[in-house]
Amino acid sequence: MTNPDNIGFCSPDVVHCLPSGLLNSAPCHYGFPLVMSSPHFLNADSSVMLPGMKPKKKDHATYLDIHMETGITMQTAKRMQINIHLKKNKKFPQFSEIEDVFYPVLWFSENYVISDTHAAKFNSVIGRPLYMYHLTQLLVIGLGVPVLCVKAIVLGVERINLRQLQVS
Repeated sequence: MTNPDNIGFCSPDVVHCLPSGLLNSAPCHYGFPLVMSSPHFLNADSSVMLPGMKPKKKDHATYLDIHMETGITMQTAKRMQINIHLKKNKKFPQFSEIEDVFYPVLWFSENYVISDTHAAKFNSVIGRPLYMYHLTQLLVIGLGVPVLCVKAIVLGVERINLRQLQVS
C-alpha cells in the first residue's frame, strides 16, 4: 500500500491491502478475486502496470462537470476497469508459474453531455437571468459607491460649515 490514508479500503483487513489505485471488490463477489481500477490503471501504483498500457487522463479519468451556481450536470464520464487478481497457485499447474498480476478483463465508460437543445434552454431560462442578476449587482455597487462617497463629502462639508457657524 503506497498511501497510508487508504488503509480504510483494505478489505477484509490490513493484510489484504492492495497497491494504490486498486479497490478489492472480492468481498462483494463471494470471494471471487475482482479488483476495480481506473482504465489502464490510471493513477494506480506503477507496480501494477502491464506492458503496452498507456494511461491518459483525457481518455481514462472519471470527471463530473457541474454548473457551479445551479448544481446542474453539464457533462460527466464514469470510467472503470474490472480486473482479476491472478496469484501463483501450486494446486493448478496453469497458475504455478505466473507472477502476482492484476489482469484487466474489461473497461467501460459511461458518458453524458447536455444536448444542444437542453443547453440552449438552460441558457435562456437560467443562464441569462443569472447574467442579468450579476450585472445588476455590479451596477448597484458601481453606482452605490460613488453616491456614498459624494454623500460622505457633502456631510463633511456640512459639518465644517456648521462648526464655522457655531464659532462665529
